[in-house]
Amino acid sequence: MPQTDQMQQRRATHLEIVRVREPAGPVNRFDQLVFYLADEPSQQDVMARLAAHGLQPALQQHPYWQANGGVTYHDPDGRGVVFAS
Repeated sequence: MPQTDQMQQRRATHLEIVRVREPAGPVNRFDQLVFYLADEPSQQDVMARLAAHGLQPALQQHPYWQANGGVTYHDPDGRGVVFAS
């Protein structure tokens, strides 16, 4: 059955981030949470807001995201958080 725009709007998305007491497992460069933003101005807005709180993009970007306009930051465990437009 084809999905209409109205059906798409009713879909719920849920993301849960939890803290654990045990140390996190080993980190590799593919451990990433990716946020696909509407457009480049939206991406720039997010980056400006992060910079205002003292956060800077990772010094080494994953080659795929570097080639495709994504910008990676690292969470406290060292995993990538990518903002792509």
